[in-house]
Amino acid sequence: MSFDLTPDAEGLSNAVSTMTLETGGVLKFRFYTNDAPTTVNRITQLISEGYYNGIKFHRVVPGFVVQAGDPSGTGSGGSGVKLKAEFNKRKHLPGILSMARTSDPNSADSQFFIMTGTHPHLDGRSVALAQRWRLPRDLPELAHAADADESLRRCENRNLLARGMG
Repeated sequence: MSFDLTPDAEGLSNAVSTMTLETGGVLKFRFYTNDAPTTVNRITQLISEGYYNGIKFHRVVPGFVVQAGDPSGTGSGGSGVKLKAEFNKRKHLPGILSMARTSDPNSADSQFFIMTGTHPHLDGRSVALAQRWRLPRDLPELAHAADADESLRRCENRNLLARGMG
């Protein structure tokens, strides 16, 4: 599978990653290729390998984040490849996809989180690698953070299917 990660004028990739939730919702993301090139390449590699198919949301914190990417479903696992931090100037606003990590800045692996609130304390401390694209048309109930909390809380312990990018 080939991905067009060429960024447009806003710095977003031409490629779109589509995640289909077990609940029927669809989330689409475009990547910040220039801001986190190694991270974006690794995540798109995992997507193309089907790594995220069937992965469950293991952490749902209303007004903050929903997190996935651990095949064990516990929040302590990953693909086994640690990534060097590519901190950038992107803000952690609702709809931003960012890498989860431990206190070690270079510990991000396959786990990611989707922001459901605005949290500037993560700016420059977590690698923002994508943003939700065309949200109102893709999943109207996620248009507001409060609705995002409720909709994604329903997804807790449900499958997250990353069906690739086009």
